[in-house]
Amino acid sequence: MSLESQESFVMHGHGNAEHEGESGHALERINSLTPYYPYPESKAETAMAEALRPFLQTYFSEIEVYDAMAAFTRNSIKANPFLSIFMPDEAVEAIKIPDGVHLVQQYQKAREVLESYGVRHERRPFGIEKVSIGEKDIEITEEKVFSTAFGTLLHFEKNGEPLPEQPRVLLVAPLSGHFATLLRDTIATMLPDNDVYVTDWHNARDIPAQEGKLGLDEYADSLVSFMEHIGPGGHVVSICQSCPAPLVATATMTAQDDPATPLSLTLMAGPVDTRINPTIVNKLATVHDIDWFAHNLVTDVPKEFPGAGRRVYPGFTQLNAFVTARPEEHKAKIEHLKQLEKDGQGESEEAQKIREFYDEYMTVLDLPGEFYLDTIYRIFQQNALQKGFEYHGKLVDFTVIGAAGKTMVQTIEGEKDDVCGLGQTEAAQDLCAIPHEHRRHYVQEGVGHYGVFSGRRWRNEIYGKVVKNLILEAEGENTPELEYKLAA
Repeated sequence: MSLESQESFVMHGHGNAEHEGESGHALERINSLTPYYPYPESKAETAMAEALRPFLQTYFSEIEVYDAMAAFTRNSIKANPFLSIFMPDEAVEAIKIPDGVHLVQQYQKAREVLESYGVRHERRPFGIEKVSIGEKDIEITEEKVFSTAFGTLLHFEKNGEPLPEQPRVLLVAPLSGHFATLLRDTIATMLPDNDVYVTDWHNARDIPAQEGKLGLDEYADSLVSFMEHIGPGGHVVSICQSCPAPLVATATMTAQDDPATPLSLTLMAGPVDTRINPTIVNKLATVHDIDWFAHNLVTDVPKEFPGAGRRVYPGFTQLNAFVTARPEEHKAKIEHLKQLEKDGQGESEEAQKIREFYDEYMTVLDLPGEFYLDTIYRIFQQNALQKGFEYHGKLVDFTVIGAAGKTMVQTIEGEKDDVCGLGQTEAAQDLCAIPHEHRRHYVQEGVGHYGVFSGRRWRNEIYGKVVKNLILEAEGENTPELEYKLAA
């Protein structure tokens, strides 16, 4: 049997790029399986890889086995979007064993992590039932103030006797594969001092296709509507990937003299200029052209869901990419949790902390395909915020924010953020032409991406000394002086 026939045998129906072209790309084939995402296939892939080596050894020398395995790896990566997103075509072609084996092992370890913990697709409850204000415990209820097909403006209403009026804050959650419940700690921290609203984005797989599309322009439209429902004198705090749209919305509202234009806009760890200190996330977004992303990473919702036929970027794909980058780290934490449970310490503070993180981290939502592609193309590939961003066909003038002086702009970054590099969010200061003496930029030492909006330093440093002070200052109150830490 020739090498070509061996490879044909191995690849038949399983990863051959030409075969995929005939039967539909990988995600369409994967999503035809039950359950919705590809756990069964991962086991098949593992079994195939394990069976390949002894099969080839029957016919070839050791060197030829390595060559055949390298070819198998190259073809598998080309056909599998979960792997190929990490490598450009020329890098794939250069793969030799053990390089290919290492990458496949990384992928398989990531899949083991996902399978061992389990992935969910339904939003978990926020679970914020009360908040302490002074010596009183105030009950909290979630109120749906306004909804579109794609998201709900959710208000965390304080019940009981009337309280003094608090600043009204819209917390803009990222639409990047997780639900707004990822910001539970962010919300809980802000609630004692503020009247908090959050953008509760819906899972695109559950939105009927006839409801239309959600691109970046429509996303910004939603934010304008949300701010107008909150009313004049509000504040906006935007997290991570959501940061571009509030900039667009605020500039548009300022230009139109909209009374609901926010008093303050805080941007935290978000991509405003992705050319600055690019991270692996930035590089992955530019390693292929937009057609590659559209063909390989966007797929149809299966018929058993309300959004059947809608084009989506599956949240599982995003999660898989994140876990594949650090599978050993995630695997070690989950194994440690299971050991704690085995030792009767499953309810300990340490176990609960790990469990709470992974319960949320492993809960994913699907993004509207057009929103995902719009973000990749305009924000990461075109760098449109810096080079000219069109909103419903009209060029946005961001400098009106600084010129009008209605909205105080603050940017916050994490020193060790490996998702959004230092300087990428600060770029909003130049973009909006904020006068130098009015610029507010803060770099939190010792935190990565998630530490910017959750955890001890978020609660004590970033919110307690920075975010809270800006909101109060914008409300006209005197606040403690803060020495802002400029990015290096």
